[in-house]
Amino acid sequence: MALKSQSPKLQKASALFVLAGVLLYACGGANDSGSAATAPAPAPNDPAVPSPAPPASAATPAQPPAAPPATPAEPPSTPPTAWSNGVAPSSTVIYEGPPIQVSPQLVGIHWTQFTSSYGGPQHGPRLDQHFKVNAFRVFGTYNLYWNKTEVSPGVFDFSEWAKARKFWSDNGVKFVTLNLHGVPGFYQTRGETEVGQWSMQLPKSKEAVWGWLTAVTNYAPEIKQIEVANEVWTADNNAGSNPSRDYWGDTNANLRTLMDWVLDWRKTHRPDIRIQAPSVPGYSAHINGLFTDLLDTYARTCEFDSFSAHGYGSASETLHKTTNTALPTMQQKVSAKCGPGKKIRDGEHGFWGNSTVDAATVYNTVVRGALMGLDGIDFFEVGSVGNDESNLGLTAGGWPNASVLSGFEDGAVLAGKWITKVTTGQGGRWSVEGYTGGAPATAAPPATPAPPAGPPATALSWTACAREYGSCTFEGRREVRYAGVPDGSRVITKVAESPLVCNDKSFGAAPTNFESVCHYSSQTTTAPVTTAPQ
Repeated sequence: MALKSQSPKLQKASALFVLAGVLLYACGGANDSGSAATAPAPAPNDPAVPSPAPPASAATPAQPPAAPPATPAEPPSTPPTAWSNGVAPSSTVIYEGPPIQVSPQLVGIHWTQFTSSYGGPQHGPRLDQHFKVNAFRVFGTYNLYWNKTEVSPGVFDFSEWAKARKFWSDNGVKFVTLNLHGVPGFYQTRGETEVGQWSMQLPKSKEAVWGWLTAVTNYAPEIKQIEVANEVWTADNNAGSNPSRDYWGDTNANLRTLMDWVLDWRKTHRPDIRIQAPSVPGYSAHINGLFTDLLDTYARTCEFDSFSAHGYGSASETLHKTTNTALPTMQQKVSAKCGPGKKIRDGEHGFWGNSTVDAATVYNTVVRGALMGLDGIDFFEVGSVGNDESNLGLTAGGWPNASVLSGFEDGAVLAGKWITKVTTGQGGRWSVEGYTGGAPATAAPPATPAPPAGPPATALSWTACAREYGSCTFEGRREVRYAGVPDGSRVITKVAESPLVCNDKSFGAAPTNFESVCHYSSQTTTAPVTTAPQ
């Protein structure tokens, strides 16, 4: 969040809200009413990985597309249903080629003062207003801060989170990114010497971080991704070396420690949750600095699932150009370092105050992001009636501007679809054509005679062991299932021995733009190891 361009009034409001007190609740007593309780922080080796649902309805969280923009994903083998957005096409082609599968969390929103939500142009929508989008980023979201939820070690109050969950449910939000901002005072290691009260620091202990992450993700299953830190490399300084100019108010070494703690939490507690690397503003200097100063020298960089830059000031004609935003640079750097399959997200997006923003501006920017293969775009909703970096066509009469709102909501309809052609269209909006649905066809297995009656079989259960590109480890020889998310429509089973790389190649699977998760059976088997999907 680039607060340097906000009004002084908004910066003061930010500081006041961050200094507000924390409330009461417990890890183990979470419920939608947000009532308070107490619970100890989880032990470092607590294997609190939730049991997965049967693969046919895989209850693993929604994940984004994996294919880089230069290599569009293969279309489904089953003939899908033709689809268009209803805008009359023109002869000016923006894209025509192999189907590109759109991320299921394409359109996200991010605004401050979320659950306090005064309404009006300065503060985004009220909780009772509709806003049908795919995703939500929790950062600068005052009443959802860590320090407003955990009042003392192990004591939480999720009453404000209950409001947020209702809003997400009412508006179809199924993918929430949580930024680790707002360390409670009793976990702080240094004073809050920050820019606009936005910077972060390393808490006192790993157990404090793990306790918060476990409690909040257990309470709010919509959280599918943790972002380690916000804009850690800004201006022309290294991360942490000049806290007066960046939003990481601690040392570079401590940032690496925090990254270790979060990655270790995912590994030991929640392998189903994505981890996003610290974000940066979307300019080449920032992204080059992030990699040179941090990610190129951090041994675990490629354990991150997602990387984020903030594409303020760019629109449909510039989002993909390195002269305007460095999102393409980030795509190239991540692919070169970690290979394909990592996600790139525009984690904060707004338009400059001197620009004209309408529904077509928003919609076409969303389409451009889909064509680039972005995981999604989180639009920053706080704006001062169109005079700063968050200009989204807000009006003095209150939020929302109906025409701009339609750009978001119509863009969200693209999520999960396949795009084959885009033209400039007529009337401002781009014309989009492609397909919907179309899960790969799988023939039903031939019927086999029922086995002789015998003692009741022990019920099988399945344990999540790795996300795509991870390593699945278990004892003995077992069946392992490779299930696509979010809907589990593609499930491949093979007999394997540990360790097994959880990826398309291991299971002989055709590439898709959705991530998969591996689960191993609770029972060992004497069946031979298979090298092809069963």
